[in-house]
Amino acid sequence: MKTFKKIMYVVDPTRNHQKGLGRVADGAKHLSAQLLLYASMPLPKLSSSDTQALRQAELERLRLWLDWIAKPARDAGVQVTTEAEIAEDWSTAIAPAARRWGAEMIVKVMNQQTALRRRLAKTSDWTLLRTSDCPILFIKEDSPKTPRNLIAAVDLLDKSPNNLQFMQEVIRHARGICEVSGAELHVVNAYPNLLHGVDAMDLARFAEIQRSRAHAGPGTPEDMLLGVAKTLDGPVIVIGSSDKRSLAGSLLGDTAERILDKVAMDVLVIIAPREERAAKAA
Repeated sequence: MKTFKKIMYVVDPTRNHQKGLGRVADGAKHLSAQLLLYASMPLPKLSSSDTQALRQAELERLRLWLDWIAKPARDAGVQVTTEAEIAEDWSTAIAPAARRWGAEMIVKVMNQQTALRRRLAKTSDWTLLRTSDCPILFIKEDSPKTPRNLIAAVDLLDKSPNNLQFMQEVIRHARGICEVSGAELHVVNAYPNLLHGVDAMDLARFAEIQRSRAHAGPGTPEDMLLGVAKTLDGPVIVIGSSDKRSLAGSLLGDTAERILDKVAMDVLVIIAPREERAAKAA
């Protein structure tokens, strides 16, 4: 079973209420996991002859504020660490901070974006998907409910050992969450046409689930995920992000980005190993 023992929550320094933080703290307590509250922000645009003094003052203010946010979780018995950082580009600072701390999962509130902005701009979500080494849980809901269903998306058309190993990793993460939360696991596999298809029984065997919870059919991964999600109560979506191109003609990483703005539920993105992505880019 895959569980997370070091969870990093990205705090938004522009908001007092941190969406889903209570749920994340409850999960960390249940897993006996450590929780890092991380916040980064640039220096204020003020004229100052002593930039270093201003930096230290802002860091101290941010640290005190993080300790205030951390207090309820600490009072509940969660082991909470805080880290404040001054960085001009806060989105590029998240992944290095996670590596320094040894995070096994990053939790970030998903910023709703238009399709045009997702396509043309390097949003914070875009940056994190391309720089993180560990899974990322993008939070959409503030509900304290434990998810009753998980939907994992896989691609079994690519029979290469690296891809099948990565798909097993996606399933392993999804099953680990199900075992902890009591949720039911569903698995989907979209394919481009009947000439390049995946049999639902093969999908069920691969994921070690009942046939009724294996969903295979023609279409795009995001359309299949949305279709299955509409039939289930409060699901969390689990999807892999890789630089490889599938036979369906869509990048898995792009699928993760497209699905973020189309669903109202949380999305857990499993990141392909960095060495694999580097080799594919070479």
